[in-house]
Amino acid sequence: NFEILKAGIPSEIVVLLDKEKPQPGKITLITNTDEKIVTLTDLTYIEGIEYASDNQFAPAVVQPGAVLTINGEYLNLVNEVIFADNVTVNAEDFVSQSRYKIEVTVPEEARTGKVILSDGAEIPNWIYSDEILQVTTPIVDKVTTPRGTAAQQETVACKLGETVTVSGQFFNLVAGVTIGDAETSYITVEEDQLTLSDDGKTLSFTLPAEAPDGDIDLICRSGVAIPVAILETVAPTECVAAPNPAKNGQPLTISGKDLDVVASIEMPNVSDAVEFNCNDGKIVIPAVPASAQEGNLVLRMANGKGVEVAYTLVKPVVTAYNPNPVSAGGALTVQGKDLDLVASVN
Repeated sequence: NFEILKAGIPSEIVVLLDKEKPQPGKITLITNTDEKIVTLTDLTYIEGIEYASDNQFAPAVVQPGAVLTINGEYLNLVNEVIFADNVTVNAEDFVSQSRYKIEVTVPEEARTGKVILSDGAEIPNWIYSDEILQVTTPIVDKVTTPRGTAAQQETVACKLGETVTVSGQFFNLVAGVTIGDAETSYITVEEDQLTLSDDGKTLSFTLPAEAPDGDIDLICRSGVAIPVAILETVAPTECVAAPNPAKNGQPLTISGKDLDVVASIEMPNVSDAVEFNCNDGKIVIPAVPASAQEGNLVLRMANGKGVEVAYTLVKPVVTAYNPNPVSAGGALTVQGKDLDLVASVN
């Protein structure tokens, strides 16, 4: 497999090297008389790692956990396959490796992006793919609660303790769920609190009491966030305080809807926690604190959301003084209603 380009002095031949067999070393030329002419220097070869010109990956869209085939040249020299955001698979973990092909299991943390082949040298050579490897992420179709159903990124209502169910595909890739505003305040539902169907097409969880209003996002093991819906937590409505006016030291009852979500009650001028109980759909404050002032009390949920309820308080009423007039230094009796509320007389 050689061609004579020029005969005589000087002469020149071109040799077509076999793709697999040649090894570094000297070249021996054998003449027609079986004379051997050996080169003074060794011939070495450049073995440049490269991707195939087309069909660099198979399949072009892959799910984490599946086997990806990488096609190219001198892939037997590759020591690492690096997916987007430095997710690395070492050669000892390859499914198979040859000069023209590497088979590797796509890590759960892998993201969509270019793939890097590394020779693992002290100063490694990184060879980037021309093509973008598409790594599958969860697909959301809808979200359902006992309050209704919404399409992806629509608003859905839910009450603490109720079940949220997300329908779609590839939910086996989900490591957790976040609820709220990713930049300010949010909570995370961890993977062990999620229920995944056998086919990976439905994911459900119980809405935590601390879940704030805001975005529901699925968090993949790769760290990618997939939007689900906008959560609006159910708060108490149609709230009425009775009796009105109420009296300090006496019970106050609040009626309305969804009062079981209330975690605490705030009253004007009351710094300590207000004791209350919730039974039969009503909230009862056994004794209105002595320091409470009238205005709006706040029914506070565990997620910080509050609902105001107006109320007034009984005030002492003076009906008579005895004696009237009274001399300085003399005893004065004040008569009226609800005088037990009086803390001081000026």
